[in-house]
Amino acid sequence: MMTISCPKEEVVMTTAKGEDLILLLSTRKAIYQYDLSANRKMELIGNQNDIFGYAMDYWLKDSINVMDLNTKQRKVLFKDVDRPLAIAVDPSKGLIFWIGAIESNDLLGRRDRIERASMDGNDRMTIATFEDDFRVTSIALDIFNERVYWADYYTKTENDTKAIASVDYNGNDWRTILHSDTLIDPIYSLTIFEEKLYWTDRYRDGVYVINKFNGTEVRKLISGVEHPRTVRVYHSAVQPELPNKCDQHSCGDGAICLPKGNSSMGLSYSCVCADRYKRGEESNTCVLGI
Repeated sequence: MMTISCPKEEVVMTTAKGEDLILLLSTRKAIYQYDLSANRKMELIGNQNDIFGYAMDYWLKDSINVMDLNTKQRKVLFKDVDRPLAIAVDPSKGLIFWIGAIESNDLLGRRDRIERASMDGNDRMTIATFEDDFRVTSIALDIFNERVYWADYYTKTENDTKAIASVDYNGNDWRTILHSDTLIDPIYSLTIFEEKLYWTDRYRDGVYVINKFNGTEVRKLISGVEHPRTVRVYHSAVQPELPNKCDQHSCGDGAICLPKGNSSMGLSYSCVCADRYKRGEESNTCVLGI
């Protein structure tokens, strides 16, 4: 087991990537990169407020943001994310997914939903909407079977009935994996590996595992972890080596190259003007502007 010293602020999300054991860790105020093999820490993004989720180069506040880690250019893709909670990225399909909400007539004033969009900010759509009394707490992607898994709980019962369920990337084929008011507490982190789904239980101080297809074989995998927040699997199957759609393309100054979602023909990337830049009136380049 390896232990690293984390910032004093509450850790809200971690992501593992690459061959060099790189851990990306987010608090409410900053995002850090840890090189576990060299035992080095570097702040990537600071001076933030209320970061609710982080995945790949994307982070979630009341907006969805992306940064080119090489040029440090940033872009706000969406500014209207109501009550954000979690974000996930499938780079193989060029898609991002997140938990947000829409206004409702109930006393709590919201209905949770799961949305998706292309990694370049196009083709935004809702793939799952929930009744007023359901709260969605976490999401995870099965990139091989192209399914979105989430955990939710129903607030109108005495014991807050909880569930783990999934849909395909288009919001079809809804499947409930587990439904119980005793086996699970509210889940704030999920991850997928092969036929298993893992989650953290902050109230029972452990990491649990279940068969992702049929909800069987529920067991406590790791005990004695005080208030675990996030669980991630580090394996080449989970972080596969993929061709960089932007590797051979330069978008020029003031622009960020972002993958397109499900691009079956034409360009597989978009050149998006970074924050503080805009598209030139007489050219297709980005110029400094408001």
